[in-house]
Amino acid sequence: MYSHATPQLRESSSTTSAVASSPSTNVGESNSWRLDEMARSSEEVLIADNTTDTAFGWAAGAEWAQPQPGAIHDSDHPEYLLPGVNMDYASMAKSGRAERTPWSGDYWAKNKGGIAHRWQTGERAGDSPDLESLRQMSPEGIALLSPAEKYDLFVGDYRYPLTDSMKISNTEGTASWQGYCHGWAQAAIHFPEPRPVVMTNPDGIQVPFSSSDIKALLTWHQGEAVTSRASQEQFPENSPQRSMGFNHSGRDPRDTGSYDVNPGAFHAVMAQKLGEEGQAFGIDMDSSTEKWNQPAYAFESRERLRRAPDRHASSDAVEEVVVETDLTYTLEIAPQHESTEDKGNHHARTDRYLYSIELDADGQIVGGQWLVELEGQLFTYHDVVEILEQQGRSNDEIVAIMPQLFTYPDYVYLQDKGEFAQEFRPAQGPYEFMSIPKQKMHGYLSRLQEIVESASQ
Repeated sequence: MYSHATPQLRESSSTTSAVASSPSTNVGESNSWRLDEMARSSEEVLIADNTTDTAFGWAAGAEWAQPQPGAIHDSDHPEYLLPGVNMDYASMAKSGRAERTPWSGDYWAKNKGGIAHRWQTGERAGDSPDLESLRQMSPEGIALLSPAEKYDLFVGDYRYPLTDSMKISNTEGTASWQGYCHGWAQAAIHFPEPRPVVMTNPDGIQVPFSSSDIKALLTWHQGEAVTSRASQEQFPENSPQRSMGFNHSGRDPRDTGSYDVNPGAFHAVMAQKLGEEGQAFGIDMDSSTEKWNQPAYAFESRERLRRAPDRHASSDAVEEVVVETDLTYTLEIAPQHESTEDKGNHHARTDRYLYSIELDADGQIVGGQWLVELEGQLFTYHDVVEILEQQGRSNDEIVAIMPQLFTYPDYVYLQDKGEFAQEFRPAQGPYEFMSIPKQKMHGYLSRLQEIVESASQ
């Protein structure tokens, strides 16, 4: 949850969501592993059930890491995120939207310096101005400084400890997709979109904050300052991020970490958060090893068919429901002076997910599997892995192929709103911001509350 992909690679639209292709159209013509090749390479074909439109499946000799890969396992259970979550499928909402739409913002790439990036000039923070230099600078010149520099100025610390901590921890050699999207997604969920504001520091210096400057500081506050491995006793203001699913990092397509969050569990969380509570939640929308954390805020689900349980389903399942869901989430944008609300510049995307939901005799969700539709047939993730294995594909090849076929999130995560510290704590130096627990960083950022309140008026 500490990285982000390059936003230019993704389809987006202003204000209105760009609907992604359905899974049946995500396969490029250049792919050599067409459906007929899959069928020819299969040793055993399980004939489809004409009454339920059950897809073809294939037997294979290798074992899955989990005996019933369709079942919801302990680390993937919605109860971890939402104690008392409703698992009764029939009573779940089929659509929903958050009461407030999360705002678009930047993910503050580490290789650009994180929130020490002087985004208006495209440079990393260098030698930051001392008080004497600041008195000679125009308001327009001060406005070109980075968000971190502006905060250091606002609290009157001309040693720039927050800025220096950014320089230390964010190097140019870092991959371009790594940043602080985990903080941006949650800040966009919990805080109103800030408008530009000018604040005055203890020496009378006017510090102009753009909307994106404040968003950057909220991103750091929510993703770093209140997120710690420390216990609640050590750090009472701690607001850890809780995730459901797997951070995809393995090279074995049969490992549960390769097929990420269980769709049955995902559906239950989505229906409750958006359909019942009207609250957005975080997702890593990319199923590969890169992390694309986004705030999801609207969904609509449709039943396509009901059928007997798939051979990979939970042993408790008596029926499967095939569901198609459109999930809309906010996209990042390049930093800008004005708020996206004022400029009508909200960016969003809608992905279409296709999956089965496994129900027990009481109609409770006990599992699910991600699906893809190829040439009119539905295939589970597990079917396709077995087919590709029988074709002689290596694990690395299969892991690379699967995201081209299937659309599903890597994990779902929640975080409570990070509260500001009640008392300002001056910094002794940049390195103390890297300590565990994070009371020192949290205390230093306490005056961000003044900026946010002024920018929300």
